[in-house]
Amino acid sequence: MLTLPGSVRIYLAVDPVDLRRGHDGLSAIVQGQWGVDLFEGHLFVFFGRRRDRCKILFWDRGGLWLILFVVAIVVVVVSMVANVLKKKTPPEKASKPD
Repeated sequence: MLTLPGSVRIYLAVDPVDLRRGHDGLSAIVQGQWGVDLFEGHLFVFFGRRRDRCKILFWDRGGLWLILFVVAIVVVVVSMVANVLKKKTPPEKASKPD
């Protein structure tokens, strides 16, 4: 279980990010596009295009951390929900008596 202090915020990138980027590229997004101070100890979560992997970037007293997670279970659930929402049931056709 992960316990975070109340002062820590979790920032989640809405758009997919090229996960080939390292800590320099991701920190450029945090500071340049989001305008957030990277060194406050918050967590920054980035997903790839397929949403099956994510990188978490954060600053600790020891330095900058970059963690890669493979999140296949989350992708399946998100895909199932998306398919249900996209699925439209066609209206039933009225049958004509012969």
